Amino acid sequence: MTSVAYLSQRNNLVVDRSKGIATLTANEVWGALRGMETFSQLIYQPKKNQYRVRTASIADSPRFPHRGVMIDSSRHFLPVGTLLQNLDLMAQNKMNVLHWHLVDSESFPYTSVKFPNMTILGAYTPAHVYSVADMKKVIEYARLRGIRVVPEFDTPGHAGAWGKSFPHLLPTCYNAQGFISELSNIMDPTLESTFTFLSSFFTKLLRSSFASTCSIHSVKEALALFKDNYMHFGGDEVSYDMQQCWANNAEVTKRMKQLGYSSTSQLLNYYWNRLFSIIDKARAGTRKVVWQEVLDMNVPANTSIAHVWKGGNIDDIMNEMAKVTANGHKAILSSCW
Repeated sequence: MTSVAYLSQRNNLVVDRSKGIATLTANEVWGALRGMETFSQLIYQPKKNQYRVRTASIADSPRFPHRGVMIDSSRHFLPVGTLLQNLDLMAQNKMNVLHWHLVDSESFPYTSVKFPNMTILGAYTPAHVYSVADMKKVIEYARLRGIRVVPEFDTPGHAGAWGKSFPHLLPTCYNAQGFISELSNIMDPTLESTFTFLSSFFTKLLRSSFASTCSIHSVKEALALFKDNYMHFGGDEVSYDMQQCWANNAEVTKRMKQLGYSSTSQLLNYYWNRLFSIIDKARAGTRKVVWQEVLDMNVPANTSIAHVWKGGNIDDIMNEMAKVTANGHKAILSSCW
């Protein structure tokens, strides 16, 4: 699970009525799991206390390697039991990726071992928190059902909850008249302390709460817990905050120019390059997923995967997909927004 991009789900199922046997073949256990799910759906009950299996010959594999569901448990906290029920339903429908939108401006339910105040101050209540044990349970429960868990830590926008414990991360925002317009929702990439914090959050060596013993282990916090080689870093809906909190903030623009940049789009590019450098040093080979706006704003996204979610109709959506893939990027499409 930790070293492969996708799980091989290909399988062949033959239910031979004349021989009274069913044969399932698959190259990997994940394909066998999907085949068993198919077999269970061939069983029917013609009458009480009688069960039969429909005759079938099925060669099955997904059209797309990523068949996912996004759960936003930052805005709408879901108990662990509900998450597990969702995983059961995903397995029944042969879906293989749980995109877990863990944190957002509304709340920070993720338990950070290095920075516990982020959860204490950022969660809705002490009851609306996922402990390390909770998250490990979800990850393992998903693994046994052939489902990868890809967490999302949305930055630099949607970061309001991060600032509840670390207000220096977020600059003050001003409207066109120069008045403070709103609570900040975007990180300040002109401060080196922002990247020092992000480096600590993702990569700091610490006393591991993830291990089963009390000895000291070198771990990389979020990357150690979520071992899948894909991680989502957000990047959506930042243009408004870039204007209010970067361009309209004299201190931010002053530091931006000191860094050698003349526009907030250049500053955004700088942010992503710094963040991705941190991630690459923490765990080489980590595949980085970002929302489509990162590429729409002409920010070079390295080898990132673009997650397309906007579009008023199927033509708009497909045009966005075509634009992303024409630039050589892989893409994930989220429908039904």
